[in-house]
Amino acid sequence: MKVREDTLSLFVQDKKSVLEYYKERKLNCKPLEHVILKYPFGLLTEALFCARGEPYEISHFLTVSEVQGYDIRKVNALFNLEGTDMIAVAMLVGDDLLCCDTKSGDSFVWLIQTGEGEKVETGYKLSDIISGIIETEDSNNEGKQETGVSVYDGRSFCDIIKRM
Repeated sequence: MKVREDTLSLFVQDKKSVLEYYKERKLNCKPLEHVILKYPFGLLTEALFCARGEPYEISHFLTVSEVQGYDIRKVNALFNLEGTDMIAVAMLVGDDLLCCDTKSGDSFVWLIQTGEGEKVETGYKLSDIISGIIETEDSNNEGKQETGVSVYDGRSFCDIIKRM
Protein backbone atom coordinates (compact mmCIF):
# COMPACT_ATOMS: atom_id res chain seq x y z
CA MET A 1 0.00 0.00 0.00
CA LYS A 2 1.38 3.35 -1.00
CA VAL A 3 -0.03 6.85 -0.58
CA ARG A 4 0.06 9.17 -3.57
CA GLU A 5 1.92 12.28 -2.41
CA ASP A 6 0.13 14.47 -4.97
CA THR A 7 -3.23 13.82 -3.24
CA LEU A 8 -2.38 14.75 0.35
CA SER A 9 -3.96 18.20 0.01
CA LEU A 10 -7.39 16.61 -0.54
CA PHE A 11 -7.37 15.37 3.05
CA VAL A 12 -7.09 17.08 6.43
CA GLN A 13 -4.33 15.24 8.28
CA ASP A 14 -6.43 14.99 11.46
CA LYS A 15 -5.75 11.47 12.71
CA LYS A 16 -7.17 12.19 16.17
CA SER A 17 -10.64 12.95 14.77
CA VAL A 18 -10.71 9.71 12.76
CA LEU A 19 -9.63 7.60 15.74
CA GLU A 20 -12.20 9.36 17.95
CA TYR A 21 -14.92 8.55 15.39
CA TYR A 22 -13.91 4.87 15.42
CA LYS A 23 -14.18 4.95 19.21
CA GLU A 24 -17.60 6.67 19.10
CA ARG A 25 -18.84 4.02 16.68
CA LYS A 26 -17.28 1.20 18.76
CA LEU A 27 -15.03 0.03 15.93
CA ASN A 28 -12.16 -2.02 17.32
CA CYS A 29 -9.69 -2.80 14.53
CA LYS A 30 -6.04 -2.51 15.57
CA PRO A 31 -4.62 -2.98 12.03
CA LEU A 32 -6.81 -0.12 10.76
CA GLU A 33 -5.70 2.09 13.66
CA HIS A 34 -2.10 1.20 12.76
CA VAL A 35 -2.67 2.30 9.14
CA ILE A 36 -4.27 5.56 10.26
CA LEU A 37 -1.35 6.34 12.58
CA LYS A 38 1.44 5.23 10.20
CA TYR A 39 0.42 6.69 6.83
CA PRO A 40 -0.55 10.19 5.73
CA PHE A 41 -4.10 10.52 4.41
CA GLY A 42 -4.26 10.42 0.63
CA LEU A 43 -5.29 8.31 -2.34
CA LEU A 44 -3.73 4.85 -2.27
CA THR A 45 -2.08 2.55 -4.76
CA GLU A 46 -1.46 -1.17 -4.36
CA ALA A 47 -4.09 -1.61 -1.63
CA LEU A 48 -5.50 -4.78 -3.15
CA PHE A 49 -7.53 -7.61 -1.65
CA CYS A 50 -9.55 -10.50 -2.92
CA ALA A 51 -12.86 -11.55 -1.39
CA ARG A 52 -15.04 -14.40 -2.60
CA GLY A 53 -12.94 -14.62 -5.76
CA GLU A 54 -13.42 -10.97 -6.70
CA PRO A 55 -10.61 -8.39 -6.75
CA TYR A 56 -11.01 -5.08 -4.94
CA GLU A 57 -8.73 -2.12 -4.49
CA ILE A 58 -9.00 0.47 -1.74
CA SER A 59 -8.93 3.98 -3.20
CA HIS A 60 -8.68 5.72 0.17
CA PHE A 61 -9.59 5.33 3.80
CA LEU A 62 -12.38 7.64 4.90
CA THR A 63 -10.82 10.36 7.00
CA VAL A 64 -11.46 14.09 7.43
CA SER A 65 -12.04 16.17 4.32
CA GLU A 66 -14.09 18.96 2.84
CA VAL A 67 -14.73 16.56 -0.05
CA GLN A 68 -17.83 14.54 0.89
CA GLY A 69 -16.65 11.21 -0.56
CA TYR A 70 -13.48 11.38 1.51
CA ASP A 71 -14.93 12.37 4.90
CA ILE A 72 -15.83 9.54 7.28
CA ARG A 73 -18.62 11.36 9.10
CA LYS A 74 -20.24 12.68 5.91
CA VAL A 75 -20.16 9.32 4.13
CA ASN A 76 -21.60 7.41 7.09
CA ALA A 77 -24.33 10.03 7.50
CA LEU A 78 -25.12 10.07 3.77
CA PHE A 79 -25.67 6.29 3.73
CA ASN A 80 -27.64 6.29 7.00
CA LEU A 81 -25.08 4.21 8.90
CA GLU A 82 -25.06 6.49 11.94
CA GLY A 83 -26.79 4.78 14.88
CA THR A 84 -26.27 1.31 13.38
CA ASP A 85 -23.66 -1.40 13.92
CA MET A 86 -22.34 -0.79 10.40
CA ILE A 87 -19.56 1.66 9.55
CA ALA A 88 -18.01 2.60 6.21
CA VAL A 89 -14.21 2.81 6.55
CA ALA A 90 -12.88 3.03 2.99
CA MET A 91 -13.86 3.93 -0.55
CA LEU A 92 -12.97 1.36 -3.18
CA VAL A 93 -11.90 2.00 -6.75
CA GLY A 94 -15.24 2.24 -8.57
CA ASP A 95 -16.77 4.24 -5.69
CA ASP A 96 -18.12 1.31 -3.68
CA LEU A 97 -17.60 1.12 0.08
CA LEU A 98 -15.67 -1.22 2.37
CA CYS A 99 -17.75 -1.50 5.52
CA CYS A 100 -17.59 -3.32 8.83
CA ASP A 101 -20.06 -4.68 11.36
CA THR A 102 -18.74 -3.15 14.57
CA LYS A 103 -20.08 -5.96 16.75
CA SER A 104 -18.69 -8.94 14.82
CA GLY A 105 -15.80 -7.31 12.94
CA ASP A 106 -17.09 -8.90 9.72
CA SER A 107 -16.52 -6.86 6.59
CA PHE A 108 -18.58 -6.37 3.48
CA VAL A 109 -18.39 -4.47 0.22
CA TRP A 110 -21.38 -2.24 -0.40
CA LEU A 111 -21.85 -2.01 -4.16
CA ILE A 112 -23.33 1.48 -4.27
CA GLN A 113 -21.91 2.33 -7.71
CA THR A 114 -20.90 -0.85 -9.54
CA GLY A 115 -23.92 -2.85 -8.41
CA GLU A 116 -27.48 -2.21 -7.35
CA GLY A 117 -26.83 -1.35 -3.73
CA GLU A 118 -26.24 -4.92 -2.58
CA LYS A 119 -23.97 -5.66 0.36
CA VAL A 120 -21.54 -8.48 -0.38
CA GLU A 121 -19.94 -10.21 2.59
CA THR A 122 -16.20 -10.62 2.07
CA GLY A 123 -15.92 -13.70 4.26
CA TYR A 124 -13.19 -11.98 6.30
CA LYS A 125 -12.86 -9.81 9.35
CA LEU A 126 -11.92 -6.22 8.54
CA SER A 127 -8.76 -6.67 10.61
CA ASP A 128 -7.70 -9.60 8.36
CA ILE A 129 -8.15 -7.56 5.18
CA ILE A 130 -6.18 -4.61 6.55
CA SER A 131 -3.48 -6.92 7.96
CA GLY A 132 -3.17 -8.59 4.56
CA ILE A 133 -2.60 -5.25 2.88
CA ILE A 134 -0.01 -4.23 5.47
CA GLU A 135 1.75 -7.63 5.24
CA THR A 136 1.95 -7.30 1.48
CA GLU A 137 3.76 -4.00 1.85
CA ASP A 138 6.01 -5.32 4.61
CA SER A 139 6.96 -8.39 2.59
CA ASN A 140 7.78 -6.44 -0.60
CA ASN A 141 4.56 -7.53 -2.32
CA GLU A 142 5.41 -11.23 -2.20
CA GLY A 143 1.85 -12.29 -1.32
CA LYS A 144 2.34 -13.14 2.34
CA GLN A 145 -0.77 -14.88 3.69
CA GLU A 146 -0.55 -15.19 7.48
CA THR A 147 -4.04 -13.77 8.03
CA GLY A 148 -5.77 -16.08 5.58
CA VAL A 149 -6.56 -13.15 3.31
CA SER A 150 -4.53 -13.35 0.14
CA VAL A 151 -3.33 -10.04 -1.17
CA TYR A 152 -1.13 -9.75 -4.23
CA ASP A 153 0.33 -6.94 -6.24
CA GLY A 154 -0.86 -7.88 -9.68
CA ARG A 155 -3.91 -8.48 -11.79
CA SER A 156 -4.04 -12.23 -11.30
CA PHE A 157 -4.17 -12.46 -7.52
CA CYS A 158 -7.77 -13.71 -7.51
CA ASP A 159 -6.79 -16.43 -9.97
CA ILE A 160 -4.16 -17.56 -7.48
CA ILE A 161 -6.83 -17.70 -4.74
CA LYS A 162 -9.12 -19.83 -6.92
CA ARG A 163 -6.34 -22.37 -7.43
CA MET A 164 -5.78 -22.80 -3.66
